[in-house]
Amino acid sequence: MILSMGFIALVVILEAGPVYIPFMAQARHHSLSFFQWLYVGGSILLLVLVNIAAVWLPMRYGIRKLAAYEG
Repeated sequence: MILSMGFIALVVILEAGPVYIPFMAQARHHSLSFFQWLYVGGSILLLVLVNIAAVWLPMRYGIRKLAAYEG
């Protein structure tokens, strides 16, 4: 449960910036700079990698444990 809470906190932190920056730029009628786009894209990429790891690592661990149990 603690790992799940940490995962949720990490996802919220990684999503906060990419949502806040475009929202505030639109509210202030500004366009995003290259570095802001880079930050948004990097955060989304990191978010995708974290989600892939959150699925792949436990599955791999479970398959290994199941194979050890059967073998």
